[in-house]
Amino acid sequence: QQLMKMYPEAKVILTVRDSEGWYHSVRRTILDHYSSSKKFPTNIIADYPKAWSPLWYTDVDGTVGNANGVFGRVSAGEESASIFFQEWTKHVKHSVP
Repeated sequence: QQLMKMYPEAKVILTVRDSEGWYHSVRRTILDHYSSSKKFPTNIIADYPKAWSPLWYTDVDGTVGNANGVFGRVSAGEESASIFFQEWTKHVKHSVP
């Protein structure tokens, strides 16, 4: 939303896939890297959590916390992640003119 304010004429592309495939992909790739970045010695180099975009730990409604965003919801399981994915897709569709 911040970028839309800065660049109101820019185009936004929303790619959508099935939530089950998205969940398994995030679980196998991004979440594994995120989890390993919190362990010594990588945590010193990565400067966790500053190395991660707030998107990853912010819920659709703006609530911030590790349990609220992508990582927390994917860690909680497929059902929680699927709900997050569907809510996020709706949020983007509603927010983008």
